[in-house]
Amino acid sequence: MSTFDREDGAAVPAEELFRHYQAQYAETEPTHIANRLGLPFDYICERFSVSFMGREYYVSHPGMQIEAADGEDLYRLAGLPSGKILIGRYLLHATVFPQNGEFMAFRELPSGEVYARQFEDRCRKHLAERFGNRLDEFGGIMEFIGAEHIHGADEAWELEFLDGLSIRFLFWRGDEEFEPTAQILFSSNFPAAFGTYDLAEIIDACMEVFENVLAYLKK
Repeated sequence: MSTFDREDGAAVPAEELFRHYQAQYAETEPTHIANRLGLPFDYICERFSVSFMGREYYVSHPGMQIEAADGEDLYRLAGLPSGKILIGRYLLHATVFPQNGEFMAFRELPSGEVYARQFEDRCRKHLAERFGNRLDEFGGIMEFIGAEHIHGADEAWELEFLDGLSIRFLFWRGDEEFEPTAQILFSSNFPAAFGTYDLAEIIDACMEVFENVLAYLKK
């Protein structure tokens, strides 16, 4: 059974935590969420429209059921506990300020130094090991998602994770002496939307989506 960290750091079953957010969400007026995040809410269909990694999803209210707007859930988000929980936290607690163009490494974020080693092992190294020698493959995933190819490192992409919240993935190729390396940067408005403890979960969700997209592209 997959687990997910609560705000207090305790690991709980992911489905249990999602039900907890479902209950909170059902009690929250949709107008409050729409005004705080600037998200469109369809009062006839009773659902929000949320952009998740370049694709539009509907999130019903009060049930918090998630479905792809085009009916084709290529990311398999409806069955991805980490993605559903992060969308729940986003809708319930996030505030999104306009981006100012600045990006920050994990350890530069609030409490980032405390969790930097865990993030390094769980996210940066995993990214480099999985795609550092497969940059063409990673580029194909990014193009499919609609990410922006940017300047920086040997290969770099900027992805909008949720509305107004962007992540940059940078790679340096390896050689006979050194393994490939990667860096992950977050737009400077992330701390108002998610806690630093959420960011490893966010990268985990991204990696699961990357694998789902790759499987789709290889069909």
